[in-house]
Order: sequence, then structure tokens, then C-alpha cells
Amino acid sequence: MTHLRRMMLEELQRRNYAKSTVKAYIRIIQEFASHFHQSPDRLGPLHLRQYQAYLFQEKKLDAGTVQQHVAALRFFYVKTLKRRYLLEDIPRPKRYRKLPVVLSPEEVAQLSEKLLETLRVYWRWMKPKNFLFPGMIKNWRADIPVTTKVPWGLDDAAQRCRRRQILAHLQ
Repeated sequence: MTHLRRMMLEELQRRNYAKSTVKAYIRIIQEFASHFHQSPDRLGPLHLRQYQAYLFQEKKLDAGTVQQHVAALRFFYVKTLKRRYLLEDIPRPKRYRKLPVVLSPEEVAQLSEKLLETLRVYWRWMKPKNFLFPGMIKNWRADIPVTTKVPWGLDDAAQRCRRRQILAHLQ
């Protein structure tokens, strides 16, 4: 094991990163160094830019996968090598966010019994006053309309509500 790999591994373990993340980060830095046939501590901003372009243009990786590479590179340069000035040279790529699925009126009619039961559970649990789904202020539920960003989190909220419903039936 090289000195740099040991240093990075110690930093990852000190911060209690998941084993899968540790494995991925180590692999990513190894691939980065192999791409340029040099030790990663000898590579700089120009190499980082070229490598990100290579990941998108030649390897045709998804933005989410490139984000993982960026996270590993940022960790290596900023946390392991303490080169904070390189942070600006490793930008996070913008990720494409899919719009939530919007049901047709026919689909809503097929799901209405299950939806009605789920909404009843939600109503008993949240006891909303003016808005069925109130907005938030500083991560606290407030009696205001929801923002336009809420649809992005509805899938997660529906899953949480469903889990609570299942737990309530088990009790």
C-alpha cells in the first residue's frame, strides 16, 4: 500500500465513511492516477479539468457518476493533501433531475381507494389546519402554501407515510 493511499484511507476511516464509499474513492483516485500515468499528488488543476472532461466526453458517464468522482477527488486533494486552493478546480457537475410522474385522471381513479386511505392516515397524523400539505420555514412545518420545490420530495414523503401506515397497522 502506498503512502498516499494509506493517508487517504486513514482520513476516510477517521470520518467514518461507509466501506463501499471508501472502496469507491480509493478506486477513483487510482483510476485518476492511472489515466495520467503519474502519482496523484503530482497532478494539478489542469489535470483535474482534463479528467472531468474525459469522464463526460469519452467515458460518457452520467452526471451522478461524475459527481462521485468529483467527491473522491475533492476528498483526496482537500482532506488528504490539505490543498484547499484546488477546491475551485474540481466543480460539481449539475445533475439532471427527472420530473415526478404525473398521473392521468384515469390512473388517479384506479388508485383513489388506496390514496384516500393514505390521505386519511396522513390527516390523522398531521392534523393540518388550512393547508393539506403545509409549507416549511427553516425546516419547521408552518401554515403556509408549499413551495415549487416540494414535488421533488413527494416520492420520499409518500414512502415515509406508507411506512408509518404499515407500522400503525402492525401495532
